Amino acid sequence: MPTWIYPISKSAKRTFDLVKGNEDDVTVENFRKLVASGKFTESQWWSISRNYNDVQIGDVVYIYAGVADGDLGFIGYATVKDKHGNDRTTWMLHLKFDLKKCRMLLKQPIPATMVRKWVPYPRNTVWPFSFEAEIAPFLPWGEKNNTERKSPQTNKGRPWQPDPNKRQKVEQIAIDLTTKHYEALGYSIVSVAKDNVGWDLDATLSGKLLRIEVKGLSQKKLLIELTPNEYDKMKKYKESYRIAVVTDALGKHPFLKILSFSRKSAQWEDEQGNPINTVEKVGARITL
Repeated sequence: MPTWIYPISKSAKRTFDLVKGNEDDVTVENFRKLVASGKFTESQWWSISRNYNDVQIGDVVYIYAGVADGDLGFIGYATVKDKHGNDRTTWMLHLKFDLKKCRMLLKQPIPATMVRKWVPYPRNTVWPFSFEAEIAPFLPWGEKNNTERKSPQTNKGRPWQPDPNKRQKVEQIAIDLTTKHYEALGYSIVSVAKDNVGWDLDATLSGKLLRIEVKGLSQKKLLIELTPNEYDKMKKYKESYRIAVVTDALGKHPFLKILSFSRKSAQWEDEQGNPINTVEKVGARITL
């Protein structure tokens, strides 16, 4: 079943059309209120400006909030019930929202930073999403996540921070600490995080390039997940690829650990020579 991204943003200046001629601005906050109240059944027809002919009845649509709207990521779930329109000025989709899944996503969004690993630039219209297998482990209604929520110990070990504001802070702290670490070693640092190359930073010293993927964790345990693109580049550029992981990022003493491939042992290790444990899934989950 084809899957689509529908970005919403206050800057788009659109409205949710409700019964009795009422309207609400399309914002994340209003989306949240309409989901909570169950009134999304009133805002059924959504306009689109491209891909109309490719969207089919029954297709899945994820509602997406990007950088300008808290960088939350996937916050809503719907299926296409109907469609009509003669041209891009009148194209409309009748979306049937699954309010239960919307509430679960609002509580535990699929982070925008993760979505952009798969789709670098989600546009302000319905956009194709072909990574259903990659997203499956992170869906809050999936079997894996249901098991994790029932287990407090496993829940504490989630590889990403569910609170969007804390998540942004954790990621920035990780980038800053990693940048300072390599600059202190004499490297010149350039961010390539938005280029979807499979890592976040280029570090250059005397013509030598290191490709650094940065991961930030609010927990002390090292448990991270790599996207398929990151994992592919980790294997392809193993001699120059580094994984910089900052644990306890929101604590008093964030700790930076660098994972790299050792020619001597022919395996991935931390700075002390401790081998990492890699479990291949769609991408990879790494523990130490």
